[in-house]
Amino acid sequence: MSEYKVQKITDTQKFAVMTEKYNNLYKGYLEFSNKIGVSKSSVNEWERRIERKIGHKSKTQICKVFNLNYKVWTDEFFDEKTFRETLYTYKEITDDILKTRLDTKMVGKKAILVGNEEDELEELKNQSSIKIDYNKLHAKSQLFSFELIPLLIENNQIEDSFKIIDFLQNSNSTFALYYYNQIEYYKAIIYSHSKVRKWDEAIEILRFLYSVSNYHLQKPELITLMASNYKRKALTIDADYDWCNKENIDLDLISNAIVLYNEAYKYKTYDQKYYDAINLAYLYKLLDSFDGNTEIKNNYSIKNLYNDLTLKWKYNRNDWWETSTKAEFLTLLGNTKEAIFEIEHYLEQNKVKKFDIETTLRQVSMCIHFCNDYYVQQFHTFLKESWKDM
Repeated sequence: MSEYKVQKITDTQKFAVMTEKYNNLYKGYLEFSNKIGVSKSSVNEWERRIERKIGHKSKTQICKVFNLNYKVWTDEFFDEKTFRETLYTYKEITDDILKTRLDTKMVGKKAILVGNEEDELEELKNQSSIKIDYNKLHAKSQLFSFELIPLLIENNQIEDSFKIIDFLQNSNSTFALYYYNQIEYYKAIIYSHSKVRKWDEAIEILRFLYSVSNYHLQKPELITLMASNYKRKALTIDADYDWCNKENIDLDLISNAIVLYNEAYKYKTYDQKYYDAINLAYLYKLLDSFDGNTEIKNNYSIKNLYNDLTLKWKYNRNDWWETSTKAEFLTLLGNTKEAIFEIEHYLEQNKVKKFDIETTLRQVSMCIHFCNDYYVQQFHTFLKESWKDM
């Protein structure tokens, strides 16, 4: 994979972005210079992006005024746009309610399902369309409502999932405070859904959970979801997953996605790594195709990743996502015949959901659009024909 060498932005550029973002706190260089104890001319030059040294003491004072963590100066960025979009993650938490949400621990009895709620949830899992009586929801435990959210998301009932989240977050209960991170994570999943496609809103929530609460240590899937949203934002336009043109792709977003997929890959066990691995493989192939690299180089990068994955991966041939991942890897490595065999074996034993095969087809079509690979086109044709026969 090629390296894109870009000059990192300077401290002066960072300051200029901060003043734009927090203009209500800045109010011009005349007033701001008094707040941080620096000459008016120095602040004026920083504001106008004229390269002048910003000392440690001044940086500390700037952080104090803008309520930012000092890491905002030490972390590296390679364009102002990314820095501007990321700036909120360095905000120090001062809001008492937010602190309570992040720090509160449930005291006493752990939340439990009451009555026959557990049986009711099991019944709902088997419904093709989950019906909820919102008038009776208040009479049930909040844990019941919380457990409903992933069921609704999995069932693609997006509007209902939002309603349940609003119901919980508007309750201002101890339960909602304690489960704040998990509820926000579900909200990010919904924003990332193909029916919603609010990539920026999802990324904002996920970066907050990552940087402030370290929620990714508890749930590394958060890192994967954030990477997926960077990838979608870079490769799609505002339509039903229509792909953009190569020349319009923001390579910084692709780089962010690659870094995050790699991080998630390291955090997860081998039985969970396959999703991050196949997404990395596609992005490696995509970047290599931009550079006009040969098929041999593409295969080398992807083969190394596949070999590492399969060292300890207990491949489940009755799981669609694992089967499709293996088949896609084989296809990217030019072994379409074996890839098709894996899919045929699955379809002989199992039924595949429309949403699942649509998602796989979308991923494969992305590769065709950007890489125009012969083997991938063969595999795509086979998948479409298989779908017709269902």
